[in-house]
Amino acid sequence: MDMPDLEAYEYVRELFLTQNVLDLDQEVGMMKEQKKVYTRVRMLIREIRKSLDKLTILYTTLVELSKTLNLQNCAVWMPNEDRSLMNLTHGLSHGSAVEYHRSLPIDDLDVLEITKNEGVRI
Repeated sequence: MDMPDLEAYEYVRELFLTQNVLDLDQEVGMMKEQKKVYTRVRMLIREIRKSLDKLTILYTTLVELSKTLNLQNCAVWMPNEDRSLMNLTHGLSHGSAVEYHRSLPIDDLDVLEITKNEGVRI
C-alpha cells in the first residue's frame, strides 16, 4: 500500500471504531435504563403486594373469575379441620358466605366430582 491508501484505510478504520464505540455506549445506556425500569417495576409490585390484604386479593380473583367464566357468583369452599365438611368461606354475591353459612359433607356427590377433577366445574 502506498501512503495515501494507508492513511485512507486508517481514517476509515478509525471512523468504524468510533461508530462501534458510539453504538456500544448507546446499548449500554439502554441496558442501564432497562435495569432502572425493571428495578422500579419490582419495587412497585412489592409495594402493591404489601398494600393489598389477602381478602382484597381473594375478592379481586373472584370478580375476575366471574367475569372470565361469565358467572353470576363465584365461591370458595374450604374443608374443615377434620376434613369432614366443605364450608363456604367466601362468595362473590353480597353476603353469600355470611348469610348462608353453608356446609356440605365431604362425601357429597358434587364435592367428590369436583375434587376428583383438576379442571373447573361451572
